[in-house]
Amino acid sequence: MAAETVRECINFLNNEDFYTKKIQSSLFKNFKIVMCYLSVVKYERTFYKNQGEYTKNRKNSIIHELDGKIKNVLLQHNDGHYIDCWDINPHQSKKYIIVFCGIGSEKTNPALQKAYIRFIEQGCGVFAFDYSGRGKSEGVFCQKNALKDAFLVRSYLHKKGVSDENIGIVGHSMGAAVALDFASRINSDFVVLINPFNKAADMIRNISQQLNLPDFIKRLLQNLPDFLIPIKNRFNNERALKKIASPVLIIHTKNDRTIPAEFSRKLYLVNSSKPNISYIETDGSDHEINDEKLNIAVDFIRDSID
Repeated sequence: MAAETVRECINFLNNEDFYTKKIQSSLFKNFKIVMCYLSVVKYERTFYKNQGEYTKNRKNSIIHELDGKIKNVLLQHNDGHYIDCWDINPHQSKKYIIVFCGIGSEKTNPALQKAYIRFIEQGCGVFAFDYSGRGKSEGVFCQKNALKDAFLVRSYLHKKGVSDENIGIVGHSMGAAVALDFASRINSDFVVLINPFNKAADMIRNISQQLNLPDFIKRLLQNLPDFLIPIKNRFNNERALKKIASPVLIIHTKNDRTIPAEFSRKLYLVNSSKPNISYIETDGSDHEINDEKLNIAVDFIRDSID
């Protein structure tokens, strides 16, 4: 089964009794620290695989407002695999917004399509893409490959005459982590982060408390330093945000059940001495890009590009 949301994936793993079937039978079952490491490695691998399968099977129609406005683009990596992209620029603008979607999403997500329309209305082109191994793109998803995807997109825009200073960045959920990793390495126009987390290690700790795992594993994960948690995708948004000089807006829903708002608060507070960073918290529990968050983002974008 493939799951769309983090909550659905947690429910799937719990319903499948994943720990008992995949981990508890290990030869190392009497070694607690090894069992903890095995749990994190296997759960992370299954989590990303599960979400990837969902995006591969997803089929969303193009909303009528985008009919005739989308140029489908295939960008090829050095190893030969392609990523599937949309170049949406009906006004031939030299300003672009690159959109980084969340873990269980891909570029055709209806909420994202509505966002593209709003961004185009601000006089910007929009570039949306499926990460390697997600949606219609080939390859394998991981933090390293997602960053390569972003730089491949940047190279494409450079060839169109779009400079880094005319590239805005919008990232949602896990996409905010990919966006920050990328934005910390270029001089972009602005960055908008919608319902992000502060670092992957804290997300692992949070998710572990919701999984059917032995208490000793949950306790170990709460006390292990970040560098000892054996995750492949080590997104550290706190560190990446420190390196960004362009205007940054962080938006989070107060009662988000997927990524707790406290993680965005931590992300902001660690960097609150930087005058280029703003934080807005909205009411409700919606993790997705709803109208309120989109309106806030559009207002920020309008002020940034004026």
